[in-house]
Amino acid sequence: MLFGNEEDARKLVATLDHANAILASVDSLVGKTDKLVLKTEERLFAQGGVMDGTARAVEQLNSLLTDVRDSLKRADSILADAETTAGNAKAATTDLGALRTEVDASVRKISSLIDEINRKWPFERKTEIRLP
Repeated sequence: MLFGNEEDARKLVATLDHANAILASVDSLVGKTDKLVLKTEERLFAQGGVMDGTARAVEQLNSLLTDVRDSLKRADSILADAETTAGNAKAATTDLGALRTEVDASVRKISSLIDEINRKWPFERKTEIRLP
């Protein structure tokens, strides 16, 4: 015997058998892993796969974001116009207050002029018609 005694030879044969079983198991796992990788690759990268769907979703999202950006630009323009209008309204309100004061003063002057004219003119206000 090359390895000494028969018991050592049996241990060596058992170890080799065990190693062969492990190699067969590893070979089976590698085969299953290869199949899994191929299926995953097909689902990800084949036409109509996840990557195609993702690319379409990104294009749609990009289009949607472009529309949102345009809408926000329009809203910004509207808000700027509203701010300008509010500033103009504030100035107009200030002007209206001064104008109201002037109109009230003018009405008082006209009223006093009418009162003065009524006092100075000898017209009687009573308009009665007497019948015989």
